Amino acid sequence: MKAYSIFIPVLLASCTGRDASRSDRPSHHYKAPDGSFSVDAAEDWTASIDRGASLFVPAKGGKQTIVVRSSTRHKELKEGHQASNDDLANATADVLGRLPSAAIEKRWKVSGDGLSGEAFSVRFTPQTVHQPYHRTHVVLFGKSKLFHVIYTAPADDTIDESALNEMVSSLREEV
Repeated sequence: MKAYSIFIPVLLASCTGRDASRSDRPSHHYKAPDGSFSVDAAEDWTASIDRGASLFVPAKGGKQTIVVRSSTRHKELKEGHQASNDDLANATADVLGRLPSAAIEKRWKVSGDGLSGEAFSVRFTPQTVHQPYHRTHVVLFGKSKLFHVIYTAPADDTIDESALNEMVSSLREEV
């Protein structure tokens, strides 16, 4: 099943504090070991650390992953020019477009628990796998950090949209 449209979270009124895209399925609160962010992850996804990033995989197994990375928010991408959110999103799109056999199929704005950003739906073929994969890559703009939430799965797998939505809508920059 193709999963090109994932979500556009919309925050509910302040009285609920819940995002419309977040599910009622059980979740666990996860705080990054470096203390840069916290997130609510679906209970049936397990967390570990892989190459400095937080890696989440379904407890039932499979090839689907959600990786969350934080990086320092650079003030400039070009010397002497303040980097805007649009500049940072365009730089992300440029990198995604360079994945092997990449096609950015969709790009849209997102918002979460106080963070806004952009999401990209990308189809690509990893060099070592030789079968198409789907990636939903969300970049969220914090005050001092950028957060990349990256869902990757074989192109014919069904995307666990509620797991991804929960993470994007609940991610908080910890300062």
